[in-house]
Amino acid sequence: MRLSTAHPHRGHRLYLSGDPFMQYLSSLKSAKKRHPDCQIVRRRGRVFVICKSNPRFKAVQGRSHAHR
Repeated sequence: MRLSTAHPHRGHRLYLSGDPFMQYLSSLKSAKKRHPDCQIVRRRGRVFVICKSNPRFKAVQGRSHAHR
């Protein structure tokens, strides 16, 4: 009998916001056509896509800069 172990890197993602459902995008041009209820909002130097009717379309663009 063989025991299967999970691959250590498979399915591992880093979410800076702590929300596992938020996607990080390199371009929001494609995100604008996601859903009719999606809104694009700029907060704290980042661009967010928020959708209250369907939360799967949440996304963020922009990184926080480390303090020097």
